[in-house]
Amino acid sequence: VENSPSVKLEMVDSVSVVRCGLVTQLKEALGAHIMTRHEKICKQMLSHVRTIPEIILLSSPSTNARRISTMSFMIKHPRGAFLHHRFVVAVLNDVFGIQSTANNLIHEALGINSLLQIEYEKILSDDECCENLRPGFVRITFPFFMNDSEIGFILEALKMTATEAWKLLPQYVVDEKSGEWRHHSNSLAKERKWLHSIRYTDGRMLYNDRRISAPGGFPQTSADCLQTARNIFNRARKMAQRASVDDLHLKLSSETAEKLRWYMLPREAHELLLGHSQNVKHSVPFDPNRLTEPPSFINHLLYHRTNSLSALDVRRCQKSRSLPDSPQNTKISLS
Repeated sequence: VENSPSVKLEMVDSVSVVRCGLVTQLKEALGAHIMTRHEKICKQMLSHVRTIPEIILLSSPSTNARRISTMSFMIKHPRGAFLHHRFVVAVLNDVFGIQSTANNLIHEALGINSLLQIEYEKILSDDECCENLRPGFVRITFPFFMNDSEIGFILEALKMTATEAWKLLPQYVVDEKSGEWRHHSNSLAKERKWLHSIRYTDGRMLYNDRRISAPGGFPQTSADCLQTARNIFNRARKMAQRASVDDLHLKLSSETAEKLRWYMLPREAHELLLGHSQNVKHSVPFDPNRLTEPPSFINHLLYHRTNSLSALDVRRCQKSRSLPDSPQNTKISLS
C-alpha cells in the first residue's frame, strides 16, 4: 500500500503544500519590505542608466511605475551597431563576475516590424545561417536583498561594459552554430564539468576540479575588480595592434545576412581600435527606440519571394502591424 501510485501522489502533493506554505510565510514575514526595496532599487538603477546613452532600455524609463528590479536592455555603439547580447553577457561574467542572461527575441519590442520579422525567421531557418544573426537582449536582476554597495558595483560595471566592452571583441571567438561567445583563452572542454569525471570511492563523490589561476591573484574587493577591468580595457588597443585582422574570420553566409546584421563584428572593433572607422557598419535594420518602415531591401526581397504576401495583405500589415495567418501565393507589387 505504501508504494501504491495514490500514496506517492499524496506525498508529492503534501510536499508542494509545505513548500507553498513556507513561501507564503516568508512573504508575510517580510511584509511590504520587498516591494519597497524593489522600488528603491529601480529608482537607483534607472537614475544611473539615464546617464549612459549606449544603454537602450526595453521598458519605460519612468521611476514612478511600480515594477520589480529587473532590467532588460541592449547596448549600442556610438558608431551605430549594437553589441551582441551573448557577447555582453560573456564580458559581464568574464571581467566582472556578474551573472546575466541573453534572451533571443524577434519582436516589435526591439523595433523589428512585421515584414522584418518574416525575413529574420526565413533566413534563420536556413541551416547555413549563422545563429548570431538572431536578435536579442540582455537581462539582469537585482534581488531585493542585495545591498547598496553591491548594486553600485553592478551599475558601475554596466556603465563600463556599455562604453568599453567593444574593445574586447577582437579577443573573443564565436561558435557560428551555437552562437556562443568566449574569450580566446578559455577552453570550453576544460571549463565545463562532465558526468564521466565523477568517481565514487571510499563512500565519497569525487571529481577532477581544475583550479583556475591568474597572475597576481584575483581582485579581493569591488574596487579592485573595477580597477582590474579598467586595466583590461586599456590594454585592448595594444593587443589589437599585435593581432592580424585575418585571424578574425567571422563572416556571414550571404549578402542578405549581411544586410540583416545588427551587431558589431570582432574585425570591425579591430579596425576601430586601429583608427579605421570607415570599415565599420554604421546603420542597422532595427532600433528599439523607433519602429521604422520596412527598408527598401526588404521590399526587394519580398517581391522576389515565390511564397509571399499579396499587395493588399502588405497594406493591411502596414496599418495593423500584424501578419495574416496564410500568405498568398502571389508576388508583391510595391509601386
